[in-house]
Order: sequence, then C-alpha cells, then structure tokens
Amino acid sequence: MKPLFRALKLLGILAVVTALFAGMYLHPSWLWIVFFLVAYILHGLLFADHIYYRRQSDYKWKIAGKDRQEAIFNGPELLLPESLRSGDHSVFLKVKVKARLSGRLFDPALRVLSEGQRYAQYFERGCKGFRYINLTPAIEGLKEAEALSLRGRHCHFSKEDAELVAFKKPDLVGKKVLYVSPHADDAEIAAFGLYKNTDSLVVTITAGEAEPETFGRYFSNSSNPNEREQAAILKGRVRAWDSITVPQWAGLKSDQVVQLGYFCKHLKKMHESPEVQVTSEYAGVADTRIFREFNTVKLASDSHGTSSWQQLVDDLAELISGFQPDYVVTPHIHVDAHQDHQYSTIAVREAVAKSDCADVFVMFYANHLANTDMHPYGPSGSLVSLPPVTGDEVNLSGAFSFSLNEVEQKDKIMALEMNHDLRRPVRWKKWLRKRLQKTLIKRYQPDYGEDEFFRKAVRANELFFY
Repeated sequence: MKPLFRALKLLGILAVVTALFAGMYLHPSWLWIVFFLVAYILHGLLFADHIYYRRQSDYKWKIAGKDRQEAIFNGPELLLPESLRSGDHSVFLKVKVKARLSGRLFDPALRVLSEGQRYAQYFERGCKGFRYINLTPAIEGLKEAEALSLRGRHCHFSKEDAELVAFKKPDLVGKKVLYVSPHADDAEIAAFGLYKNTDSLVVTITAGEAEPETFGRYFSNSSNPNEREQAAILKGRVRAWDSITVPQWAGLKSDQVVQLGYFCKHLKKMHESPEVQVTSEYAGVADTRIFREFNTVKLASDSHGTSSWQQLVDDLAELISGFQPDYVVTPHIHVDAHQDHQYSTIAVREAVAKSDCADVFVMFYANHLANTDMHPYGPSGSLVSLPPVTGDEVNLSGAFSFSLNEVEQKDKIMALEMNHDLRRPVRWKKWLRKRLQKTLIKRYQPDYGEDEFFRKAVRANELFFY
C-alpha cells in the first residue's frame, strides 16, 4: 500500500498548498487560474491515457485448435509442463488480472521471475478481466527450473480458470522472409529484430510524403502551394532514403530493400479504381519513380512509374516471384487500424495469388490499434503480448513471440532514431504531460526519443500473429 499512500499524500499536499496559497496571497479573480492549473495537472496524471474501451473487459481473442491446458500453481509458482520447457513454443498465460486501488494511479504489472532474470508485463490502469501474459522470453532462459514465479505490482491475479496457451514457433532457419512495410519505419517498429536474424527482403510500399509541414521550414514561403508540394517531395525522398538505408543497419544488403514509391494515404482510393492512375495530393506527382531513385533492385514498372492499384499488385507479385519467400510478414487487417496498413495487406494477398510462389505462410503485425495508442503498456524493455480486443472476437490461429536481447534492443533504438519521421517535434502539451507523469507518478519515459514508438517498439520481444 506504500505507493497508494504516497499518491494520496502527494494529491493531499497539492490540494492543501493550493488552498493555502490561494486563500492567503491571491485575489479571488486568480482562484480560477489556480483551479484550472490544478485540474490540468490532475487530468495529465489520471485521465490523459488514450484508451477507448472498457478497462474492465476481457480480451476477446478467439483461439482454437492449439495447445491449451490448465495452469497449475504451487503458491506463487507457475508449474511448467515438460512439453513447454524446451523453448520451441510461444507460451501465454491467460489469467484474470485486477488492478489494486494503487493501480488506478500507477501502471499495474505482473512480474515474471525466471532463474534470476526478471520480465514484466504491464496493463492499463484500472484493468480488470482476462489478459494474456507472454511467458516466452522467460521460458527460453530456463536451464533447470520447472516453474516461474509470478508477482503482481499494483494488481493481483486469480488462479481460477487460468490456462496456458502455446503455439509452435515457425521454423525460420534457412527460410526466406519478405517484410511488407506500408511506410518507412513500419518494418523497424514491428520486426527489426526478426528481419535482422533472417534471410530477408524488406519492401516499403509508400514514400510517406504526407503531412510535410515540418519540411516546410526549408522553403521561404511554406504557405505557397508549389512550395508545399516541394516540401512533400523532399519529405518523401528523405523517407525513401530511410527505407533503403536503415535496414542495412541490421546487416541487410542494398538488394534486400525496395522502395515502391506509391503515395501515402492513397491506397484505399487506388483499390476503389484499380486501373486508374492516382496523383499524390501532397506532392502533386503521379510518377512513382521520383521516390525510387535509391533502389538497386530494378522493377518492370521502372520504365513508366504508373501509380495504380493494379500496378502495385504487379510490383509485389514480381518481387514475390523473384524472391520466393517462405514467409511474408505484413500488417493485420483487423487489428492494425491504419488504412494504408490494411490496404497494403490486401495488395499482398492479391499479389501472392498472382505470383508463381504457391506455398507462402503469412504472419501479421499491428503498429496502430484503433482502441488505444498506449499498447504495449509500460516502459521499453518490458514484454509485448496480445493487444486488447474487447469488441467482436478476432480469430487467432497462432502467435509468435520473437525475443530480443539487450544488444538487439539497442540496435533497434538506433534504427528508430535513423527514421526521420520518428524525430518530429513533439507537441508541447504531450511533452509537458509526459514530464508530469514521469515526475509525479514515476511513469518511465525513455531519454532517447520523444515519439511513443521509442517506448512501444523497443521491447524484450516482437509479436506476430497468424
């Protein structure tokens, strides 16, 4: 209860000092300013999390046909069946979690202890219901132990109805993996560690030229329509450069990265009229070749640069046929809410069907959730598990947790730093809110990047669905 007492003490002192200061020194007309200042601070501490679902809801993943068994506990120790101790499964504990009273102010977490190593799974404040705890990295580190120790912080969990859910990990040794990145940085956010450790081809679909405001400062009159278009072209070229160069930080060669140069936020429009060539409303161009200048891989469409849906599918089919991947990693249509991400995957499906690569296994990732931009909860370095699905059930055939060691996490930080779009200036309200939370409720904020993806993407594991 000590954290709760500290929180109540903090709020009490704040209220008392405010009242004394207001009563003794301020003219009554200033009282409203003090009131709004205190209200702003309390709002930033307690009510500013962007969570658009009931925190007291179960996560409704529809999991069928996999290894599911009752979770057996010996006190706080979770006993692991011998079949799951080999490390060749991604293992999740489905368990009821409930935040304590202190867990409405501080971030609740379940700590997993494994032969001296610690992992933490964080939840939304005020949570209640079934959650999935990712045990995979902890199990991979086991040498002799047959159990994991679980400890709640600002929350407790119920052993009743708890179960272990295990998925056989895909065999990636000697296999080829094609990664679909709707924009520069998506592949790094979702799968930097995985593509660093596999025979990979990273394909970026759009140049990412939208929202070029921060590039307008390089022009004398950014309100001029022509200069706004030039700023968008500059931004698209810079992000195209990012898409080609950043994967090489992970060891990929220049012929393992391709930028297709289609236009940001236009994929849905292209899909609706597959044969029609579209023009970027930001850059004012209709030729994809302007954003392909850094490619070393040549495509048939380099002869004309047509920006249509049908040509996008043809480009992807050409790459798939040439690379012959065993696996394709692409955004999840029902979990990732970004429209470009959804239509990228639709294009991939059409391209696979059109290619001469018949046997491809598709895995999915989700960088943008519709019901919150906070997940994964908690600080960088903690665990990623199944995200909140609280409305209609989402089918899940499997989940693959790929662990990252500390060196790989540091490399991933650098890869994110290299992406220009993740270094945009943060709005002052968000900057101030993060500092208030860090100071007053000890919510961890990384020192190496203001963008939320530095917290959300640099984790002990990366997570994929199939």
